[in-house]
Amino acid sequence: MPKNSYKNNLRGYNFKGTNLEHKDFINADLRKANFTGADLREANFTGADLREAKFDSANLEKANFSEAKFGLQFHWIIIYLSFSFLLVIIVGIILAILANIVGSAISDAVIKITKEPNYKNENILYLATLLASLINFIILVIFRKVIISISTLGITITLIIILAFFKEILYKGETANITFLIIIYLLIVSIFLIAISVQSLVFNFIKIIAGNKILIISIFVTLAVTIYVSQAAIFTELPSADKNFGMVLSTAVYQVFLVCFIAWKAIGGSQEWAWPYKLAIAIAAIKGTSFYKANLTDSDFNNANVKHIDLREAILTRTYWVGVQGIETAQLDRNYYLNQLEVRQLVIEKVLEYKDFYNLNLQGINLQGLDLTDFNFIDSDLRQSKLEGVKLFNTKLVRTKLGEANLNNADITGAYIEEWGVTKTTKIDNIKCDYIYLRLETKKDRDPHRMPPSNEGNFQPNGFRDFLKSVLDTLKIYHDQEINSKVAIQVLKAMTKKYPEVKLEVIGIEHNKDNKKSIRLKVDGDINYDQFEKEYGSIYEETLDIYDSHGSIPNTVAMAADFIEAVNKNPSQKIYNESIVIEGGEVKMSIDQSRQQNINTGGGNFNNSGIGAFNIGDITGTVTNSINQLPASQQPDKPGIKELLQQLQSAIEAETNLNIDDKTEALEQVKALAEAGKKPQDGSLQKAAKTAVKILKGTITGLPSAAQLVTEFNNVLPLILKNLGLG
Repeated sequence: MPKNSYKNNLRGYNFKGTNLEHKDFINADLRKANFTGADLREANFTGADLREAKFDSANLEKANFSEAKFGLQFHWIIIYLSFSFLLVIIVGIILAILANIVGSAISDAVIKITKEPNYKNENILYLATLLASLINFIILVIFRKVIISISTLGITITLIIILAFFKEILYKGETANITFLIIIYLLIVSIFLIAISVQSLVFNFIKIIAGNKILIISIFVTLAVTIYVSQAAIFTELPSADKNFGMVLSTAVYQVFLVCFIAWKAIGGSQEWAWPYKLAIAIAAIKGTSFYKANLTDSDFNNANVKHIDLREAILTRTYWVGVQGIETAQLDRNYYLNQLEVRQLVIEKVLEYKDFYNLNLQGINLQGLDLTDFNFIDSDLRQSKLEGVKLFNTKLVRTKLGEANLNNADITGAYIEEWGVTKTTKIDNIKCDYIYLRLETKKDRDPHRMPPSNEGNFQPNGFRDFLKSVLDTLKIYHDQEINSKVAIQVLKAMTKKYPEVKLEVIGIEHNKDNKKSIRLKVDGDINYDQFEKEYGSIYEETLDIYDSHGSIPNTVAMAADFIEAVNKNPSQKIYNESIVIEGGEVKMSIDQSRQQNINTGGGNFNNSGIGAFNIGDITGTVTNSINQLPASQQPDKPGIKELLQQLQSAIEAETNLNIDDKTEALEQVKALAEAGKKPQDGSLQKAAKTAVKILKGTITGLPSAAQLVTEFNNVLPLILKNLGLG
């Protein structure tokens, strides 16, 4: 036996938490084996029997499950089916009883209406009640409109009360039992609902456990039991039994029809009645094979039988599903791509007829080697997907996210790549391309911007890679609303503090067709674009919430922000490379004076004479002036707000770990605190003070813990907050 292989009979073995990397379990009997938390990277389970096995939280990266068998053991199928048929018989009996009650009542009411005029009005009332129950149930079941059904219920009860009221007028001294009528109405509907729901669940359960043939048998059993019990001795002895069998039979068939209708809609994927099908799948998966929270990245299920497996919270990145059977009975999370029929047909059966996959979450899908010509992936998420060797001729990849996707050996000739989300993490080894289109052709815009232009032929060898490299060095950060340029620059500045190895250059402000605006950055450094953009968006929104438009910001930040604002308002204006550079938490501007001397900011012009320079003494004087306007403390041994802010100002100015920009920014926050100290009751100044404290805390966070400013800040901050009424 090979060193890394295991014997065939391992039924019930406990491998919990074991390192079984690269182990060989080919054709092994692993029923009910426990692999919870085990390391099974690149393990081979080809042809293994894994029914009722547990792989919860196991690491199964690149594991091979080809032709393996999953799901329920045979004895559990027998137990489940036996219990299901018991429920079928019980529900059949309940439906028979209801059929006799409803059918007999309707039959008797009709007879009395036609033969006993003195009771005509009262029996019309009972007949209307019973018929309304059936009509209301039809609305609820067939049209699946809960609001309409509830409305019908209210209207029916109202009509009963009105009819009873008129009966009292027509027949003085006679009383209609309204309470009884309403109770009967609600009772009939409730019992119908319970019986139908249980039977629908049972039918769905039988369908996923044993298939259509056994399901058809169970339907006939229900009908037979209902009809047979309807004619039981207890009912045939009733006085009206000889004259109401037709109505009873009709009611019984009607009920069974509704049960079958719901079951059929649920099995067919109807969202309105999907709960019985989903619940049946969840119950079956309890004794099936469990991959709960397992890592199945790059694993292979080729031609495996995956009935009744639990894939909740499992990682299915690039998992290979070709030829699998029974995936429709697997328990999946709601957001998994396998929930969609067309996607399942694509990844399992390689069905290529359906080509519209617009705006879908297909993250981690494995489409290796498929011909995706003419497919539509506009706005879809294909991050971490495996597209190795695919053909993408005329494929629409507009705004498609492709971060960490594998496009090795793919042929993307003729694809539409407008604003596609290729990043440095996208694999493009040996990618083939003669030409691509930078825009999607529309009725208004017939020019798809072929690259290279038609008169220049096709890309030269490695030409597309060179073109793509220029794209991969850029990052677009989208904004759903107008860009607040000051906040954007401040956030980018903070991001380069967190990622000191990264250098950002603002090279463009763009407006797309959906009126979304984006800042285009040239990125020098290795970062995860998706993570960077997500963090930027989170910090941007938080900063926007506390942003004070009247507050001051450092000189170069203000200049860069005004420059971006100008281009944002006038897209025809250019931002040249190297004009705005953000690196190591500093903002630098270096505009080519021969091309751009004055920047129009909408409210006047300012002239930029190269890299922004300013004198920190200017801001120091302003802050000192603001602090000096505060009252001095009356107690020499107990500093007041004036003395505390002076200490903080001195500590900031003396801190060697802060650059000029950061010192200026920090001193501006001290000024904001001083202004709040002058007018403690002013709500807007108090809000500005809170914002200033948050910004100061952010500045302090980036300093070494031994820095003098950190110690001073931690000492004076509680006292400052107390003096300002913010503590």
